Amino acid sequence: MQSCDSQCEGQCHSKLHRGRSTRKNEELNRRLRREHKSLIQKIAEADLWAERYHELEGQLARQVGSDKIAAQAEEYLHQGDLDRAAALYDAVIKEHDDPEIRTMAARQYTRGMIEELRLNPSNALPFYSRAYSLDPENLEYGSRYISVLIELNEYARAQEFVPDCIRRARNLAKTNPNTAEPILGRLLRSQALLSFRTFDVDSSEEPLREAAGIFRRLAKDEPGRYGYENGETLRSIATFYWTISRNQLSEQLFEEAKSVQKQLPSIEPNRLAFAETLNNLGGLHMSMNKMDDSRKDLNEAIAIYQELEVNKPHVYDLQLSHSLLNLAGGYIYSSDLTAGESFTKKALKICEYLASSNDSSHRECVSTGASMMGRIYALRGQLLLAAQQL
Repeated sequence: MQSCDSQCEGQCHSKLHRGRSTRKNEELNRRLRREHKSLIQKIAEADLWAERYHELEGQLARQVGSDKIAAQAEEYLHQGDLDRAAALYDAVIKEHDDPEIRTMAARQYTRGMIEELRLNPSNALPFYSRAYSLDPENLEYGSRYISVLIELNEYARAQEFVPDCIRRARNLAKTNPNTAEPILGRLLRSQALLSFRTFDVDSSEEPLREAAGIFRRLAKDEPGRYGYENGETLRSIATFYWTISRNQLSEQLFEEAKSVQKQLPSIEPNRLAFAETLNNLGGLHMSMNKMDDSRKDLNEAIAIYQELEVNKPHVYDLQLSHSLLNLAGGYIYSSDLTAGESFTKKALKICEYLASSNDSSHRECVSTGASMMGRIYALRGQLLLAAQQL
């Protein structure tokens, strides 16, 4: 028969072990939530690149009739040869052979878009600045210049342009609303982001709400033309409310964005935007412990990436792998380690394929997947396997 001291020692040891296990699980869950938000950000970055590709594609298509080099640049873009497209524009810009100021401005702007697509926003900035200087009446140039300044954390410089551009857009909207209102909506989104990035969070809400109102109204009259930006703006304000923990309002706005984007034509940019909203909504639902809803959202996003890859194999592998890791994280968080392991392994297989390109972001994908496998092993008590992964 055990002594009282021995029994107490055993009970204390058991309680201590359970306490350590609980703390370990809580820490793992906190890390999973942080990683989930990080993965959502990575998906957003990958989708932004695809969005910029389509923007440049549209810009070149519009210029084909008025600029002799646009067709050749469009061909280089479709071949994936951004270096030759850049060299083509550099040559004509250097010659200054076109007396039409607006053509020169458009070439500077296009050259900046190429640089953004090459993931060199700092190199794009001088081109956007020159485009806006050549054609200051084109508020689209000013809007893009501001957005890149904010992306590069050049907040003071952005602040120099934002109020004037918004004032001019409001004035133009009185006489030419069709041209000015969409630009005003984009500028208001930039103003909100600038306020948020400079820790003036309270000043972010009103411009976002106004921008959402503008694009709701525009999309009601012309859904084919403005439905995309309506959905994007709704997602922006939903993300803002999620960030400040107003989760119910955030959920309502994400659902509205989802409804808008679901009705858009099934072309690539629309489908990508819809998938990003689903990823965001999946993350929100996970933070609200609505795990069934989260899985439904993430599975739908995964299906979209798989659908897009039918015609473009491996193009959206990075987004697909991150969505799979998000889904795996949700299963791990709810202690379904078998499902969590299955989805993590699917993601890792894609990440390892991508890592063969030696791209640092792809190697990070492998590292994230391996870390999640380590957490699964740790939660199962397979500490040796966990140590090999973590």
